[in-house]
Amino acid sequence: LKHIGRVIDNSKIDILGNLNIYSGLETALRYFLLRQGIEKISSDLKNVSSTHITASDEFLLSDTPSGEIEMPGETVIAKGYDCFIITTRRSLEKTFSYSIPAVGKWSFPEFEFIIDYVKADELSPDDESVAYFDPDAAALPLQVKSFAPGDRFYPLGMMEPKKLQDYFTDIKMPRFMRQRVPIFTCGGEIMWIGGLRIDERFKVRNKDSEVL
Repeated sequence: LKHIGRVIDNSKIDILGNLNIYSGLETALRYFLLRQGIEKISSDLKNVSSTHITASDEFLLSDTPSGEIEMPGETVIAKGYDCFIITTRRSLEKTFSYSIPAVGKWSFPEFEFIIDYVKADELSPDDESVAYFDPDAAALPLQVKSFAPGDRFYPLGMMEPKKLQDYFTDIKMPRFMRQRVPIFTCGGEIMWIGGLRIDERFKVRNKDSEVL
């Protein structure tokens, strides 16, 4: 049982797993982890048989790079690259879109964040959870939404647009995680792939003034 914390990460609505560690465990422990995860998501194992558990385990251990398998009810197990998730169909396909009209702390069901103006000498460039923007380019109100097919942005340092779908593939972002990434926009243009990369057009250009 000492392995459980290294294999799975319990969030409020999902269970994320590490395929590399999972595949190295004994069969009985893998089955236990699957049962535990499915029970947490679906509340019970009434309609989950040993056949479902075996099929899920074989799916996670297979050479198939990505995909998903349905469990009784709405429970879904999906995998991609070196990760897997146990969740519900509703959570897997959920989209979101919110407006941010002013600075301050904003809290939504999927995430929370703070928007403020800071002095240039207060920047922490090594913190990936924080991004800084030119206040003239990134003017309020802003929007934050989920990924949609056709989204494009100009990755920092690039002068040509790139499809967000291709960017996610380049960084090996599992398909099941793409809908969960908060995408900040201004005037309909992407300014930040939350926690990942900002858009070249919105980068800080004048470090002598406050930045967003």
